Amino acid sequence: MKHTLLFFVILFACASSAFAQERLLTVGLQVKPIIPTDISDAGPIVLENDPFRATFAPALGYGYGMVIRNGFNKSLSYEVGINYVKRKFSMLCEDLDSGITDKSDFGLVSYEIPNQLLVYIQLGDRLYMNTAGGISFNAFASAVASKGQNNRFQQQSLLNTGFISFSAIANIGFEYRTPKSGFFYIGASFNKPFKPVTRTTVNYERSSFETFTLETKLSGTYLTLDLRYFFHSQPIKEKKNRTEKKKK
Repeated sequence: MKHTLLFFVILFACASSAFAQERLLTVGLQVKPIIPTDISDAGPIVLENDPFRATFAPALGYGYGMVIRNGFNKSLSYEVGINYVKRKFSMLCEDLDSGITDKSDFGLVSYEIPNQLLVYIQLGDRLYMNTAGGISFNAFASAVASKGQNNRFQQQSLLNTGFISFSAIANIGFEYRTPKSGFFYIGASFNKPFKPVTRTTVNYERSSFETFTLETKLSGTYLTLDLRYFFHSQPIKEKKNRTEKKKK
């Protein structure tokens, strides 16, 4: 992990010094609906301890925050931001013998700082496509717990990675740049934590003398639809230092 972080720091520093021809510093706002998907290891996850069965699946979540973009030239930029993200999950519990079922929804809150490099492809006078990749630093608020409506099913999700964790991020999207009204962006992002984010346990109290327990780890992987607006800004003019030779 230390070598990976060092690589990105060096890469950003080299890019900043190498591409100083036309810099553009912009600030934007973004909204990121989390789309339920079974991509990668996102879920659903089915657990069974006969006659108890529990199914966990990603649900519609959301995120929002701000983005700061530093353009090195017309083709390459660096982005850093801060986002509030709420991953949501649905849980369905079943007693296969009696047919009793119950549902519970719960959410996991995190604050994320994405760092990524963007590469642009100009498609028209004002239309651009970009691809990006990098690392996100994530801070989770707390563990979560929930119960079914009949209180016979109980779920508890403890943080598996501690307070701080990291994830790999990738993005693709399209951007329309107006002369004076800012940039309008739509795209999609993929966030995959390096380790599962929770250790989740669910208990089913069938009777006073009979309890069933299931346990799993939730990866926290998610896919988002990205809607962004960047405020209008002017390119930063590069200052040139000139030294005059002293005449003897």
